[in-house]
Amino acid sequence: MLELNDITWGNFWAVTRLRPTGTQARYTLDNAMFIAQGYLNLKAGYLDTLKTVTYKGSPIGFVKWVQVPKTVGPYHLKQDATLIDAFMLDRDFQGKGYGKAAFKQVIAAIEADVRFVATRLLILCHVENKEAHAFFERFGFIKTGKKHVRENEPYLWFERTT
Repeated sequence: MLELNDITWGNFWAVTRLRPTGTQARYTLDNAMFIAQGYLNLKAGYLDTLKTVTYKGSPIGFVKWVQVPKTVGPYHLKQDATLIDAFMLDRDFQGKGYGKAAFKQVIAAIEADVRFVATRLLILCHVENKEAHAFFERFGFIKTGKKHVRENEPYLWFERTT
């Protein structure tokens, strides 16, 4: 059974060892960096959620979403939004339907949590990561036409309204 579970000391190391495919790795940070960002966001008072995608009790993926208040850096949005900041499946579990099932659970979890502004979901995706663009578009995310530069790399904004 596929589940979204909290990251704990019991699964932390397994989550940090998850790896995307070689091509995908150039478009994203590793999970340990996203976990560190989550810690800093929580310390700054932002609502940040980090989960492991678990199958049969073992981590096979990672997801992070954060409530981004309007006008706050580094994004300076015009309205509050929820940003799905990271979503990945280990390379050994890709192409088997786990990603689609897990992403549906992510969206449902965000929409069910009243602490998040679930009417506007955003994703930042590397400009060259066409495979991810197509994946997110299947879930109703559309390119906004706006770009964001992070660590000298160009990213596109995708948005989904409910």
